Amino acid sequence: MANGFDHGGLKTEELQEVRFGYLLAALILLIILYPFHDETPIAYIVFAGINSAILVAAAVAASHSRRTLGLVLLLAAPVVVLQWLHAVYRNALIANLGYAATALFYGLVVFYVLSDVLRPGPVTYDKISGAIAAYMLAAVGWASLYGLVDSLVPGSFNMSGLPNAGHLLSIRDLLYFSFTTLTTTGYGDITPVSRHAQSLSILEQMAGTFYVAILVARLAGLYQPGQSKPRLPHWRTWRARRPPDGGAK
Repeated sequence: MANGFDHGGLKTEELQEVRFGYLLAALILLIILYPFHDETPIAYIVFAGINSAILVAAAVAASHSRRTLGLVLLLAAPVVVLQWLHAVYRNALIANLGYAATALFYGLVVFYVLSDVLRPGPVTYDKISGAIAAYMLAAVGWASLYGLVDSLVPGSFNMSGLPNAGHLLSIRDLLYFSFTTLTTTGYGDITPVSRHAQSLSILEQMAGTFYVAILVARLAGLYQPGQSKPRLPHWRTWRARRPPDGGAK
């Protein structure tokens, strides 16, 4: 390692400036791949691995210090274990515990990510990535709560206007419903009918609306008058600043 560079010329501290970008990329990949989840045992195992990778990315993104990282990893551990156990055994109790642990974990991660994003300082591309990632994490966390309610209170949702008491919503349906509720799109093909599901839906709609309003106002307040555009992360500019290998020609 020369001149303080490693990882192919990228400083270690500069890697921290793209941690939200990694998390956002993992979440987008999750959304793209979930339509291929066909509810088979192999699919559950594959997506348990994908979710585990997202949990690790979320833990790293949310860590401000070793203490915070330790707390986040402590909450992530049971989520990973429960997801893998559910992928193998498909047990209702394990699934419910997994839903509760996942919602708690993502709630904590969203808190830490937003506390970093809204911290005073220049508005960077990584902060913007963190704001988007926190929004998507909130939807995933709410999907877990919907899954828990659907399991504990059968028939909490109707599908295309028809009762769905005999079947639980799939993870694809839970994510779809959560994202359409958070964005207040509401296509109407999945509707909450139990009081618990309706209460969660109201809270998510309010959270999604106020999130956008408050986040835009806060980022606008953080924007510095002399800052023409968000600062590029160092991994986009390190080549221009890399020390020359030889002398000037």
